[in-house]
Amino acid sequence: MANETGNNHQRDKVVAIVCLCLFLVGVAFIIFSSFGDGRSIKFNIPMGLGLLMIGASLITAFAFFDDSKRKTLIFAISVTGGLAAAYSAIPLGQMVKQNINDEKKSRSFALIADFDTLETMKIRTFITDYLITEEVPDSKLYSAIVANPELCNATKVLLNHIELISLRIQEGNVDEVLLYKIFGMSIPFYYDYLEPFITGIRDEHKNDDNANKIFSEFEKLAEAWRSGKLLSTGKPLSEL
Repeated sequence: MANETGNNHQRDKVVAIVCLCLFLVGVAFIIFSSFGDGRSIKFNIPMGLGLLMIGASLITAFAFFDDSKRKTLIFAISVTGGLAAAYSAIPLGQMVKQNINDEKKSRSFALIADFDTLETMKIRTFITDYLITEEVPDSKLYSAIVANPELCNATKVLLNHIELISLRIQEGNVDEVLLYKIFGMSIPFYYDYLEPFITGIRDEHKNDDNANKIFSEFEKLAEAWRSGKLLSTGKPLSEL
C-alpha cells in the first residue's frame, strides 16, 4: 500500500514537471514574440496558448497540493473552466454576427445587380428619356404613361422592383446602408418624378380599401431617405 502511494506521488511529480515545462515554454513564447521590432513590447497571447498555460499551472498545483487543499483547487479549476468557456463564446458570437452581416451584404449586392441589369437599365432610360423629351407636366403624367402600353409596363416594372427593395430593407435581411450608398439619390428622385402616376393608379382603384397601399413601400423608403433617416431603424443617416 505504501509503495502504491509512493508511486502515485512520484507519478504526480512527473506530471507536474511536464506541465511546468509546458508553462515555461508558453512564457518563453510570449516573451520572444513580444519583441516585434526590437523597439517595443506587445503582449499578444493566443487563446489556445493561454488556456494551455492555465491548465498546466492548475495541474502542477494539483500535483503538489495535499488532499485537504485539492477540493479548493478543484473549485478554482471549475471556475476557470467556466470563464474560459464564456471567453471562447465571445469570438464565436462575433463570428456569427459577421456571417450575418456578410449574408446581408451578399443579398444587397444581388438586389443592386438586379436593378442594374441591362433590361432594367433600358427601362429606366426609356422612362426618363420619354418623360423628359416630351416634357410631360405632372397633371398629365398618368394619362401620358397609360396611353403608352410599353411605357406603362416599364414604369410598373421599375416601381415593383423598388417596392421589393423597400420590403427587403424592412424585413432586415439586407444592408440598408449599402443600398443607400448606391440608391440614396435615385430612389427619392424616381418617387418624386413618378408620384403623379402612383396617385393616378390609387385614384383608379379608389373604391378598393387598399388603394392607398399601392406602392406604399416605395413611398416609405423614398420619404425615409429624403428625410435623412434609415427606413429599418429610423437612425439618422448623418450618424453613419
